[in-house]
Amino acid sequence: MTMPPGSHAPDPATEADLLHQAETALVEGRPETTLEICRQVLSHVPDHADAMFLEAEALRDLRDAEEAEEVYRRVVQLDPAHSEAWSGLGTVMFEQGRLDEAGRCHARALRLRDDNADAYYGRAMLRERRGDVLGAHRDYVRAWRLSERYPLPRALDDDAVRALLHEAATEAGGSVAAWIDATPVVILELPELETCEAYEPPASPAELLGHVSYPSPPELSPAGAMSGFPPAILLYRQNLERYADDRPQLVHALRESVVAHVEEWLAASAIGE
Repeated sequence: MTMPPGSHAPDPATEADLLHQAETALVEGRPETTLEICRQVLSHVPDHADAMFLEAEALRDLRDAEEAEEVYRRVVQLDPAHSEAWSGLGTVMFEQGRLDEAGRCHARALRLRDDNADAYYGRAMLRERRGDVLGAHRDYVRAWRLSERYPLPRALDDDAVRALLHEAATEAGGSVAAWIDATPVVILELPELETCEAYEPPASPAELLGHVSYPSPPELSPAGAMSGFPPAILLYRQNLERYADDRPQLVHALRESVVAHVEEWLAASAIGE
């Protein structure tokens, strides 16, 4: 191992403590802190695969897919048997819509370790997107049995999906809730990759819960849309089902995504009147 001039490797115990702190910060939703700690370790030990892996995980949480991919690839070059890095790379590929590459990465991860819950979950989403419902269910069950981080998806019929949206809209209150309740809802199974790519930065195909298709030019009232193409709210059932184990969090996510976009659009429409 080549050390930078004038640098000294941290004490192994201190290094382990730092990585534990980095992992804890990641679990607690503080990826910026994880990055800071990992880069502290890497400044002394540039080829520390575990620090690099946590750095890649933090970058993925921060939606920096390109840099996360680069770091994951450095990890598997250093340690080709790093199953978690292969599954992390597969997840980044999936989030970019590179499904074939994602499949190869998850397969490699599972060949290295058949108890990798992340790889089973990633493969389940791939199978789900390809229409392999039974295969996806088997992999979701495997992931659930291996890790409490992966609850089983809960089936949602159309009424249950609409009830989630209504609950999220009710939290917003006023004209926003009334607008949403009056707007047609279209329930699809999964978002098209082209839809995800239209976001900046691109939305994850696994995490996009829904969006609003607006008329052009915008009209405040769906019933009065002069263009003849009233707005519609599109919701993605299978993505909702994967998060349905935690209903309050799912309602909050809909509130922060679909409902928040409606609020912004209505505010902009009011300004333009």
